[in-house]
Amino acid sequence: MKHFSFVFLCVGMTLQSALFAQESNEGLHYPTLGALVYTDKVSEHLFDERSVVLMDVKSEVKEGYLVRGNYQAIAERFHKVFMNNNVDAIAYYYLDDLFSCEKITASYLEDFKLRDIRNLIIIREEEDVDGKMNYAFLSTQMPKDYSSIASVGQSAYRLAHSELDQLLKNLHRELFFGEKEVENYLIINHPEYFHRTRLIKGRHFEEFNYDLKGQRLAIYLYDSIRAEDPKYAGIENIQEKVDRYNAEVSRKNNIIERVMQDYPFRWSKVPPHIEQQEVVARGYMYLVEKLQGEAHVIRDLLKYEDNQRGMTIPSWNFEDGKPVPRDMPSNSLVNKFYTKNLYTGDIYTSEVWDADESFEQALRNHVWMLRTKLKVPAPSDNNDTKSQAGL
Repeated sequence: MKHFSFVFLCVGMTLQSALFAQESNEGLHYPTLGALVYTDKVSEHLFDERSVVLMDVKSEVKEGYLVRGNYQAIAERFHKVFMNNNVDAIAYYYLDDLFSCEKITASYLEDFKLRDIRNLIIIREEEDVDGKMNYAFLSTQMPKDYSSIASVGQSAYRLAHSELDQLLKNLHRELFFGEKEVENYLIINHPEYFHRTRLIKGRHFEEFNYDLKGQRLAIYLYDSIRAEDPKYAGIENIQEKVDRYNAEVSRKNNIIERVMQDYPFRWSKVPPHIEQQEVVARGYMYLVEKLQGEAHVIRDLLKYEDNQRGMTIPSWNFEDGKPVPRDMPSNSLVNKFYTKNLYTGDIYTSEVWDADESFEQALRNHVWMLRTKLKVPAPSDNNDTKSQAGL
């Protein structure tokens, strides 16, 4: 058997975790799958238990916006192989959607538990050491308690090839000769794509609460990582990657400090290790949170009533405190901030879409959208923010 490190990481606490996939490519973006033990044959459980498929393909730039590649076309081709070989792939997701923060990951895992999904399949485009693109198929089982996507040391099967056609042929052969003790004949004919989960427990208000003027607001900082952490064992050049990753953490924390100076009411930055309950106990009622992914997916997760799928979304960017209208493709990859009431779970945004490809611009848009909607004048030279040192 071969041992590989297949590691994902989501930096920061549940509330302020974020993928850095759009801005760095260190292989440290998602929660840890751990060191998987790769075997030379497909598990028999793949044929008698339900599977979820996570798609991960290379992003591309269209009309100046970063969008995901055509993962659905690739999924269609794999699903035909699954259908012909009794693999019950009942749901397809985009991998980044599951790992945009710990809270979302936990919500999706609960969905998998309720649907009795036992197998995990990952289909991805990846670069080899020479920079060439490969297609890869990976399958393993999820832990029985659904506490994570995978456990350290569990068995998995992986197949890869530089040509998609050849990978599909090889996969068909491996699945056809797999050990099928129980055959499944109730398999859907086409992939079913999902991205909605019950992330928001409260209500979504497309307006800001005037109560923000008299209450304290918190925002989580990002957390650095250590190369010595056992979860990164086996990753090549780990110290170099961690150094670059931590530099990105510092950059984003500096952005939070700088942009939040324009927030007009009382706020504090919160260390990543502080739990939400502790934040509430310290007297904070509101929290700034962030999601990252496709614009229309985020609108679904945040319960926007008029989710404009398959078209552009009218939006605002703020420059020097002034809104600049623009149209954003609904499939563009963006950052979106919102404010949450820690007691009720209700969230507050504007009815005007203010997400952006840039982390910094998205946070600036949220702060200035709030100022605009609550009719707070532009800050004076002395600055009107009520920042505190933090917890």
